[in-house]
Formats: sequence, structure tokens, C-alpha cells
Amino acid sequence: MIQALLYAVLTLTDAAPQDPPHATVGVEHIAVVGASASAGWGVVSGGVSAAGEHTPLRRHICFANVLDAVLRGDTPRVSDHSSAMFFRTPLETGRHQVAQAADHDPCVVVGIDFLFWFGYGSTDANGRPFHADELEARLQMVEVGLKQLDTLNCPVLVGDLPDVSAAVTVRPIALLHASQVPTPRALQAINLRIHEWAKARPHVSLIPLAATMESIKQGQPRAWNGHTWPASLRLLQFDQLHPTREGLIALGELTAGTLAACCGITDIEADPAEVSRALSQEPTEPASP
Repeated sequence: MIQALLYAVLTLTDAAPQDPPHATVGVEHIAVVGASASAGWGVVSGGVSAAGEHTPLRRHICFANVLDAVLRGDTPRVSDHSSAMFFRTPLETGRHQVAQAADHDPCVVVGIDFLFWFGYGSTDANGRPFHADELEARLQMVEVGLKQLDTLNCPVLVGDLPDVSAAVTVRPIALLHASQVPTPRALQAINLRIHEWAKARPHVSLIPLAATMESIKQGQPRAWNGHTWPASLRLLQFDQLHPTREGLIALGELTAGTLAACCGITDIEADPAEVSRALSQEPTEPASP
């Protein structure tokens, strides 16, 4: 899913408005909501702790950690409300995350994979299993996620849904089941609705993950913020669904570029190597919810 993020920065840079509609003097608090990509499923950081060169450092890295490393200068507080278990109960988990984030009065909410399990899940809004071709049921489910985001009264960053059907064929273990994947027609309809919803709300910034994934598949260069990464670099883990450490850094760079466009944040560390080094230092946990 996150492989789609890499090329999107270029797309967003070209499309960024000259005068950010929600430019702010200072963004003090960014709240992260979302699923397993935001939660950093399977991502760890290695390094050496301040206790000494013989003390290894290995810790779980979530997207909030990465965003904290990417945003330099007077870094906003970044709180993490994401969950790798989002897929189990998307309706309840989404509602809880949005309410929890709102309770902390954020300046910006980032939910780049927040809508994923509303479109890719196993059950409809009434808890009944649905099949991949049940277009209306999936649209109704996505509508619930959009209504949850509508309760937020601040700038929101949200992604549309990329085609990750390749994850179904991973062997020996696939983490995505064929019944969870929308048909191409359903996925197109879902993304059309998400785009319409975002376009009608000036405070929403859309991350075009679907189009970006297609660009990656067509061999577009993996570059953003003036940096080009080798085409051989692994951005997805074995499951073809979750980002590697490098993929999570790409997500952070993408989001930072969008924050610059929508909220006036400009002090950004654009070099992925510097972000990686920062993540290898002593742990700095994201702000508690």
C-alpha cells in the first residue's frame, strides 16, 4: 500500500496552491490516526543507545516517530492514535481514534491510511460479510469513515485507496484475503467518492495514492523533495502491503510536503538518510494520546 506514496510528492508539489488555504503561524499538535501502516507494523529501528557503544538499540517505529524526525526546527507535538488492529473492527476503531484525537485539540489530523479498511474490509456497515463485487455495500462502508472524519474541525490529510490486490498472491502466507479486495469497478467508485468528498471540503488535503501506485507500476522514478532513491530499494515488506522502514520514511516525506502546502509548515528534513539517522538515535516516544 505504501509503495504508492513515493511518487506522490512530485504530484502534490506540482498541484500545490500558491497560497495555502490553511496556512498557520505555528502548528503545535499533529494527531495521527490510521491503520497498520501508520502504526508501523513490523518496522524497527536499529542503532546504539547513549548508554554505550555496546548497548544495541532496537525499537518499534511508527509513523508518528518518522513524522517527528522529518519536521525540523520548532517541531510540533505528534501524537499517535493509530492501530495495527484497525482491520478487526474498523467502525469502532475509526470512531474511537477520531474522538481520541479530537479530545486533544489537534491543529492537524493525519489519516493517510485511515479509510483503507472501510473500503477493503470483510464486513459491511451492518456487520454482514460481503463479497468483492458488492459495490453499494462497500460505498456505504466508506461513507461511514468519511462521516467520522467530518467530525473533525481542523485541517485533515487523508489518502484514497490504492490497488494492493497483489498482496493476495503472496506465498506462503498472504495477509490480505481475496474476499477483502474490491473489484476494479468498486475501487474506482470508492475513490471517486473520496475525491468528491475531499474537493467539497477546503480543510481536507487528499493524498492520491491510487494514481501514484499506477505511476510506480509504470516505472516512474522514485523521487521526492529533490532526492531520488534507487529503483531496487525495498519500500514494501514481504507481504506487499506494509511499508519497510524506508517506505515509512517515504510516507513521512510525503506527508511533510502536504503539510507545507496546506498548513504552511516549511522546516522539513528532506534527506531520507538524515531522517534514518535520527530514527537510529535514542528513543523519543510519540506523545501519548
